[in-house]
Amino acid sequence: MDTRQEILTAREIELFQAMPGNSALLLADAPSFTIAAVTEGYLEIAGRNRNDLIGKGLFAAFPNSPDDPEETSEKRLRASLEQAITNKEPHRLPLHRYDITTDDGSFDERWWSAVNSPVLDGNGKVIYIIHSAEDVTHKVKAEQRENRIHDLEESHSLFMQAPVAIGIAKGSEYIIELANDSLLEVWGRSADVIGKPLFDAIPELNGQGYRELLDQVCTTGEPFY
Repeated sequence: MDTRQEILTAREIELFQAMPGNSALLLADAPSFTIAAVTEGYLEIAGRNRNDLIGKGLFAAFPNSPDDPEETSEKRLRASLEQAITNKEPHRLPLHRYDITTDDGSFDERWWSAVNSPVLDGNGKVIYIIHSAEDVTHKVKAEQRENRIHDLEESHSLFMQAPVAIGIAKGSEYIIELANDSLLEVWGRSADVIGKPLFDAIPELNGQGYRELLDQVCTTGEPFY
């Protein structure tokens, strides 16, 4: 066992584990950053039990997601830990994504706010790092939804005010999702057609080759001018 880990007594480990918040006590043994102790809050947000973590390197316990082939998440966290050791002062990570594995082995998208704080011995040497993390996934995803809604609202506004006739139809029945005022005027229809199949709402289009034309665009993926 690493002698640095033996500095902690069983009582000290118990006290750390009983601390409030979501923290892991890591050895300053880069590149492993072995997990020496974890709080109950950390186990809860990580979805792990203590036996899964104690004695393992941080990045062995939490491998990088295959959706991040450049290992950007791991590199960012490593850099923060190393900076805490080098500067001997806490380093706060910017809001960052680090996905973690679930029970079925898949990766779950997670966003974190984290601080890495060095623990020094009597000689001023960093022997531990307290890695404290807050799961802010719910907040980030809520903001992302709000941004998407805002973008959709802006797009809808531009679409509806376009100086040309524009419509959007979806699916094999060409359900009318959007039609701006210019197109409704061309059709001689009101907004009541929204949500109806195109060829039911505008029956005069039948028999003129329009369905075949739309089918061709959908099948080939090529535009028709």
